[in-house]
Amino acid sequence: MQKKVIYLTLPLSNFESETYLIRYDPFVRKFIITPMLDGTRLAGTVEFGGLQASLVEARADCLFPHGKALLPELFADATAADGERWMGFRPSMRDSLPVLGRSEKHRNVFFSFGHQHLGLTWSAITAKLVIQEMSGKQTEIDLSDYRIDRFS
Repeated sequence: MQKKVIYLTLPLSNFESETYLIRYDPFVRKFIITPMLDGTRLAGTVEFGGLQASLVEARADCLFPHGKALLPELFADATAADGERWMGFRPSMRDSLPVLGRSEKHRNVFFSFGHQHLGLTWSAITAKLVIQEMSGKQTEIDLSDYRIDRFS
């Protein structure tokens, strides 16, 4: 299963500074605003679909009212139509757990993917576990629940 990550980037217009406070409202809006070199990225929506799924522009456009509510001075003269819509595919497991560990088919291949939106958060412990397995050491936790073949 693939998860589509969708965002909208708006040009920086009518704003005197390229530096501004990033507003993050994870509990109410589940949304983030990030300054980028080419504009301001509004992100916070995902949907599940296959690799053939196309972008639904309304999913990106629904981010604009949230951006305007949080930074009205930045988006005063902007509209969602001014933005560039984008989506990309991310691996997502149906049980929401990452895939970790050695491949049964190719013993020199190790998996570490599917962390949903917690890749950076889980990166240190994931690296430690995968290194333990790669070096033949006992992992600190049993990785059987994270194996790729758990879906077989």
